[in-house]
Amino acid sequence: LDDPADRALLVFSCDTPQTPQMFAATDPYVINGLVRAFHVRRWNTVVGDIAATPVHPTSV
Repeated sequence: LDDPADRALLVFSCDTPQTPQMFAATDPYVINGLVRAFHVRRWNTVVGDIAATPVHPTSV
Protein backbone atom coordinates (compact mmCIF):
# COMPACT_ATOMS: atom_id res chain seq x y z
CA LEU A 1 0.00 0.00 0.00
CA ASP A 2 1.25 3.47 -0.79
CA ASP A 3 1.89 6.82 0.85
CA PRO A 4 3.17 5.88 3.30
CA ALA A 5 4.36 2.42 2.25
CA ASP A 6 3.96 1.04 5.75
CA ARG A 7 1.52 -1.81 5.08
CA ALA A 8 1.02 -4.72 2.72
CA LEU A 9 -1.85 -6.90 1.59
CA LEU A 10 -1.38 -10.56 0.73
CA VAL A 11 -4.28 -12.64 -0.58
CA PHE A 12 -4.25 -16.42 -0.15
CA SER A 13 -6.58 -19.00 -1.64
CA CYS A 14 -6.82 -21.66 1.07
CA ASP A 15 -9.24 -23.61 3.22
CA THR A 16 -8.20 -22.40 6.67
CA PRO A 17 -6.73 -19.24 8.21
CA GLN A 18 -3.83 -21.33 9.52
CA THR A 19 -2.12 -21.26 6.10
CA PRO A 20 -1.54 -17.49 5.96
CA GLN A 21 -0.98 -17.45 9.75
CA MET A 22 1.90 -19.93 9.39
CA PHE A 23 3.25 -18.08 6.35
CA ALA A 24 3.39 -14.83 8.31
CA ALA A 25 4.75 -16.40 11.50
CA THR A 26 7.67 -17.97 9.60
CA ASP A 27 8.38 -14.96 7.38
CA PRO A 28 11.94 -13.60 7.85
CA TYR A 29 10.63 -10.02 8.15
CA VAL A 30 8.42 -11.08 11.07
CA ILE A 31 11.07 -13.28 12.68
CA ASN A 32 13.66 -10.47 12.56
CA GLY A 33 11.30 -7.77 13.85
CA LEU A 34 10.94 -5.72 10.65
CA VAL A 35 7.22 -6.55 10.68
CA ARG A 36 5.91 -6.08 14.20
CA ALA A 37 2.30 -7.13 13.67
CA PHE A 38 0.13 -8.94 11.16
CA HIS A 39 -3.55 -9.76 10.94
CA VAL A 40 -5.24 -12.61 9.11
CA ARG A 41 -8.72 -11.79 7.87
CA ARG A 42 -11.11 -13.57 5.56
CA TRP A 43 -11.53 -12.09 2.08
CA ASN A 44 -15.19 -11.90 1.12
CA THR A 45 -15.66 -12.06 -2.65
CA VAL A 46 -18.81 -10.40 -3.97
CA VAL A 47 -18.09 -10.10 -7.70
CA GLY A 48 -17.47 -12.79 -10.31
CA ASP A 49 -18.58 -16.30 -11.16
CA ILE A 50 -17.08 -17.84 -8.02
CA ALA A 51 -18.07 -15.12 -5.56
CA ALA A 52 -18.69 -16.43 -2.05
CA THR A 53 -21.48 -13.93 -1.42
CA PRO A 54 -22.49 -12.48 -4.79
CA VAL A 55 -24.07 -9.05 -4.98
CA HIS A 56 -26.57 -8.52 -7.76
CA PRO A 57 -27.62 -5.02 -8.75
CA THR A 58 -31.32 -4.32 -8.57
CA SER A 59 -33.09 -3.32 -11.77
CA VAL A 60 -34.05 0.27 -12.13
